[in-house]
Amino acid sequence: MDNILKKATDLMETRSRIIKAIEAACLVCNISRKEFESKKRQRHLVDCRRMVITFCRDNLELTWVHIARQFKLNHASIMYNHKVHTQLIHSDKFYLQKYNKFEELVKADISFVDIENIIYEIALKRKNLQNTIKTNEENTSQEK
Repeated sequence: MDNILKKATDLMETRSRIIKAIEAACLVCNISRKEFESKKRQRHLVDCRRMVITFCRDNLELTWVHIARQFKLNHASIMYNHKVHTQLIHSDKFYLQKYNKFEELVKADISFVDIENIIYEIALKRKNLQNTIKTNEENTSQEK
């Protein structure tokens, strides 16, 4: 029974994060939620959907099928959008800037914590602290 409750809670939390990602994308792309959910294929709308799909895959680590169910699309469409996103990141500076703004906004909104970034920052601070201590010890020994 506890396992079922945990799965239901996880699904609700995941859905909540997806909704917040959609809202953030709509804000960054300056579109309405209705436009986001429409079947229109205008470039700015498709790009907005593509950003959310990629965020779900890369940051929320959802499966292709899970994302497809959330957006009522075929999993192959989700895979294609992810692939195009990767290409656009390398070739379209405007798209990259927009995606970075979107990603910052949605991560702040869902209180997303990337453990790898935290570990990296701690390692940097530790190294800086060790360098400072070493420098202070050298200065102290030179004064004597």
